[in-house]
Amino acid sequence: MIREAHKDRIAEFRSDRNLLDYSDTQIAGRMGINKGNYSKYVNGQQRITRYFLTLFYQAFGDELKAIKLAAEVANPTVAEKLEEIARRLDHLQQICERLVEKNI
Repeated sequence: MIREAHKDRIAEFRSDRNLLDYSDTQIAGRMGINKGNYSKYVNGQQRITRYFLTLFYQAFGDELKAIKLAAEVANPTVAEKLEEIARRLDHLQQICERLVEKNI
């Protein structure tokens, strides 16, 4: 029985597909399916199945992990940015305290 993928997994697939710098033909080839069939899935003429997603992530899963990891390193999270700001403020406070001590 062919089982349709959950809508969240389909949304994730579409997002992940956009991270790849490959043509539909190249993606279909690496997945081992016909380009026309791949296009039917992507364009909504065929429902995206769990099997389709399995083929996609078998072909591109490791590459997508590397792309996402590189993006995380290049784009720190808000929490990481706040931690850096807090460290800088602490450093500035220490400098200010030393300056005050020298002038008193």
